[in-house]
Amino acid sequence: MRALDKHEIVLVTGGPEVDVPLPDHVRRYQLPVLRMQSDKKLISDDGSPTESIWPERVARLQDLFRREAPDVFLVELYPLGRTAFGRELDTILAGIRLGRLPDCRVYCSVRDILVEKRNPATYENRVCRDLNRWFDALLVHSDPALVTLDDTFGAIEDIAIPVVYTGYVAPPAPKSMTREAFRLHKGIDPGETLIVVSAGGGQSGYPLLKAMLAVYDQLAAKIRMKITVFTGPYLPGDQLAKLQKAATPGVAVERFSAEFTAWLAAADVSVSMAGYNTCMSLLTSGVPALVWPFEGDREQPLRAARLAAADCLSVLRREDLDPQRLSMHIEDALRRNRRPIAPVDLEGARKTARFIQSHRPQRKRPRTGRPPMKIVVYCQHLLGIGHLFRTREICRALDAHDVVLVTGGLETPIPLPANVRHRQLPELATNREFQNLHSPRGDSLESTRAERRQCLRAILREEAPDMFLIELYPIGRKAFRFELDPLLAEIDAGRLPDCKVVCSVRDILVEKEDALKHETRAVDTLNRWFDALLVHADPEVVRLEETFGRTADIRVPVVYTGFVAPPQAPMENRDAWRTARGIAADQKVVVVSAGGGAVGYPLLEAAVHAARHLPMDGSIQVQVFTGPYLPEDEGRALRRNLDPRVRIDRFAEDFPAWLQAADLSISMAGYNTCMTIMTTGVRALVHPFAFNREQGLRARLLEDRGLLGVLSATDLNPPSLAERIVRELEAPGRKGPCAVDIAGAANTARWIEYAFAKGTFS
Repeated sequence: MRALDKHEIVLVTGGPEVDVPLPDHVRRYQLPVLRMQSDKKLISDDGSPTESIWPERVARLQDLFRREAPDVFLVELYPLGRTAFGRELDTILAGIRLGRLPDCRVYCSVRDILVEKRNPATYENRVCRDLNRWFDALLVHSDPALVTLDDTFGAIEDIAIPVVYTGYVAPPAPKSMTREAFRLHKGIDPGETLIVVSAGGGQSGYPLLKAMLAVYDQLAAKIRMKITVFTGPYLPGDQLAKLQKAATPGVAVERFSAEFTAWLAAADVSVSMAGYNTCMSLLTSGVPALVWPFEGDREQPLRAARLAAADCLSVLRREDLDPQRLSMHIEDALRRNRRPIAPVDLEGARKTARFIQSHRPQRKRPRTGRPPMKIVVYCQHLLGIGHLFRTREICRALDAHDVVLVTGGLETPIPLPANVRHRQLPELATNREFQNLHSPRGDSLESTRAERRQCLRAILREEAPDMFLIELYPIGRKAFRFELDPLLAEIDAGRLPDCKVVCSVRDILVEKEDALKHETRAVDTLNRWFDALLVHADPEVVRLEETFGRTADIRVPVVYTGFVAPPQAPMENRDAWRTARGIAADQKVVVVSAGGGAVGYPLLEAAVHAARHLPMDGSIQVQVFTGPYLPEDEGRALRRNLDPRVRIDRFAEDFPAWLQAADLSISMAGYNTCMTIMTTGVRALVHPFAFNREQGLRARLLEDRGLLGVLSATDLNPPSLAERIVRELEAPGRKGPCAVDIAGAANTARWIEYAFAKGTFS
């Protein structure tokens, strides 16, 4: 900020206040405070629930952007870090890109080294997606001769925006007085040795500070000296009290100093942690330095190692905090000369300012001339993942709009389109009989329900959408009325932002024990709170009234969109795709799948055993996808004594491509799987889930149109199934386009856009 002194700067902060003087051209804007506990959980400054803080922070950020209309939005660390704050930042970033907030350039500002993540692939995919869709450049505050981003970020080639190395951002050398004058001002005699000890923010530095106080007497016996300790503003109060009590007359213990760089320039030795700012101050001052890196992640150890290799400082290990060893290291450091110039690029602030002032990116604007909408989509999947896949394709078709996908089932590793932001509710799941609603993380059902209600309400308040699109409810998902009914009532009463409410439902509904009671409740809920019902089916194949008897009593528009199928471009080179996956040109490929996998074991087991009865010449290869929710014991059973012609994987992001390259598909008859079969045109056999009518009815309707074949329970006998596989592989595949309307995603998006343009859903 200091380097941008010819410009007006608004510094937005949201953590605990720190008394740091700001340049005259900088105005500070403070959001409601959130702080992080030692367990990494966020809490409000006054201990109130964070759910009440987020909506206020979002609203204040949006108001600030509309009022200030900035030319540049510089975001520190996110999306490479601070992911908890995506809850507010994603709303702002999407608003900028989609024209809901004033347009401006958006840059990410990130330090040299990133901390490691539990799931690097998932993390890096998300980061690249968010950088590419919302940002204009990534500014890396590092000297690439010392550290490059790909040292700690493996997917740098997938970042499409400019990645700019600025050099390290270091504080300017103190100019107010000379080193000698500063020492005299602080009461340090010319013959005295000054050791400055610091711990950054203070959260993790107590062992180092304690060790330095313990070594004072040992050093003072040899050296005429003073020690000044800066604990950092966040050192816990009880630890500060212990240090102050242990301090001898030659030791001063303070929280913080705005003159820290001047203190380092005046010092004879610095002993510190190895945080970014501390290391840059060390390099600027040229003071001989010992650093003790925080070992909780790789950031400080890697930075310290690189700077030590460049002869900029020395590194202390944990055993070096022993008083005798620490005393020896300090004495050794005192024998070194000061370094007037560090062999590292420290011009990061100036180069950052120069880049921001000169960079004028060319950006793609939204494809539609209409103002983009904000749409919150609620999807609660339980056993299968078809609901989630179908909803994702609808979100993809709404690519000109800001879509917030809210899910509440088990987290599923499926990539989301660039226009979609994901909000995960506390998870709820059921058993295989769709009973026993429970929290997979072990929390009580009542506390999970209360937390979900609070989260959903906060999302609606924060996002203020134009539309709330609810998958299945109230036609299904009755178990979730505890959170949806109060929300719908508040929208209707004006206590939540006004928006259109639309139900999105698949082709076939499962039967209910008391159909009349269920349908009466569903119709009453639709008529009271909803604006439309979208049925994702081709009415020439199946109509809602075939599985919902009171359709005629629904007073809101009932719109048939066609089936929602995944997009499928023709495979450019099917043979090359197969070869890359180890499939010989003359081999036939059978793809076996079970949707989410929670209920597909009998089919998977039959297919794996049937492979032993296939021709022994290797002419047929079987690829099995179990689904992410197949129980571990069933997965182990499938792999036991596995035939070499069978390969088993849990999941494939490119599953439609597998079906397009396959010669035969064997699967359940879930909505999503059947749509993929119709899109790809692969020859297919399906074994419907027998627990309810949904898959069986869908399978028979599609079989009547010649789009697939149906396997009964007796067909799962392994020798019989093997014989059927061979027979199907010898039969001709489907010719010509699909005879069923499978453009449901695009039709849904067009209807939503048309209804909003028209101003009515009637």
